[in-house]
Amino acid sequence: MLTTQSLKKLKQILNKEFREFVNTSTKSFVLKKDNSPVTKLDISISNKLKDFFKKHKQFKDFHFYSEEDHTRLVFPNLITVDPVDGTKGLLNGTWESSLSLSILTSPSLNSENFSWIYNPCT
Repeated sequence: MLTTQSLKKLKQILNKEFREFVNTSTKSFVLKKDNSPVTKLDISISNKLKDFFKKHKQFKDFHFYSEEDHTRLVFPNLITVDPVDGTKGLLNGTWESSLSLSILTSPSLNSENFSWIYNPCT
């Protein structure tokens, strides 16, 4: 699945993106159809993760489904992402948010699936 080295690389990418967002004085956003906010950070992380997985041969046959970039859920071989869970908190200055990532090789819960929740703000 993902190696320790790959996770370290992902953490570096995410930490850089979050730092840049936190240090930006103007935190602009738009509202989605459900009236929840989406920022450049949400979209940037979604895009960077999609690119990250495209570069790894082992994920070439996987579908990518992100809260900010989705069409339909397709099993098996699915990567799901919530790039910023806690966008409202980030916009309000609490800096408590996380990224949720799952790599699903099967629609059933089994040991081959992988999930990762990461809080770059701590």
